[in-house]
Amino acid sequence: GFRATLRAGVSLEIGPFITAGIYAPPGEFQRALVNLLTNGAEAIEGYGTITVSSYWLEPGERLQILVTDSGRGMVPSERARVFESYFSTKTGNEDRGLGLAQVARMAASAGGEVEVKSSCPGETVLALTLPAQPAVFRDLARSDA
Repeated sequence: GFRATLRAGVSLEIGPFITAGIYAPPGEFQRALVNLLTNGAEAIEGYGTITVSSYWLEPGERLQILVTDSGRGMVPSERARVFESYFSTKTGNEDRGLGLAQVARMAASAGGEVEVKSSCPGETVLALTLPAQPAVFRDLARSDA
């Protein structure tokens, strides 16, 4: 599960969370969620919390998933580049800077978007917005159930 991606000292709180009916490749969507959680965990020094929740912006049209971390926040120059490939605020020679770029590519390919909804010292909120499946696919899924 997702908890396995978090390091010791970082707790995960899951609020209202639905993903049924979104239009995104399942494997890529799961990878994007892991990347969002991993990014949040890496932003936290010491102990902290990541909160995940989702809600429909327009019922049956667009779902927004919010991932909030209690890390250091981002300065404007970081916010402007956070979804670029190979951009990282981390130092050292770790393989970094691809996770949020993957989230942005997955969102764009599904007709959605990802953005830094807010960031201040002590908190960053990333918002992943994805469209609902076209009605024909939803109807087929219901008939298979």
